[in-house]
Amino acid sequence: MMEDKKNNQTSKYLSVLALLGAFILVIMFIVPKISTLKDLSTQTAQKENELNAGKQKVEDLKKAAALIKTARLEMETLQIAVPTKEKAEEAVAQLSAAADQAGLSIQSINVGTPGKGYLNLTVTSEGEYDNTISFLSGVEQNLRPATISDFSIASTQEGSLISATFNVNLPYIGESPTPTVGASTINNQAEETSAKSE
Repeated sequence: MMEDKKNNQTSKYLSVLALLGAFILVIMFIVPKISTLKDLSTQTAQKENELNAGKQKVEDLKKAAALIKTARLEMETLQIAVPTKEKAEEAVAQLSAAADQAGLSIQSINVGTPGKGYLNLTVTSEGEYDNTISFLSGVEQNLRPATISDFSIASTQEGSLISATFNVNLPYIGESPTPTVGASTINNQAEETSAKSE
């Protein structure tokens, strides 16, 4: 019986020692690991926040770059619409393109002396009435705004064609206009005649 008692006490001591050993193992190994895991979890959350903030900055930079590109294109468009100088050649090219699109024949374009902030062009055209109206509509829709004044229409010898002369004023931004000596004329008939003779 005594031996049973001793065995029973020994097993109790062993159980207490095993429990104490397990407790020491938990304190020495598992608790630091849990602490380390918590630290890693906190660091991971911080890194994830930094990553999300970085992604947001990248998105913001992409949006800013798109806005800059759009603004640059709008500035280029604005410089075409209202240039800083007269840019008579560009204006003549725009009117010629509108005439070609309308199927109208431009006889001549005279570039007059620029007014303050406006370039004055005198356009003489020949074509059918519908083509002339289509040309005027094209001028109204031109990127560079234009006002038309002193409009006159006359019938031609061909009968169905009309000859139209009108002044076109196109704005520009500049200090003071550079005076031009005389008026330069672009005459399509003279060019066609010289091209045919060659």
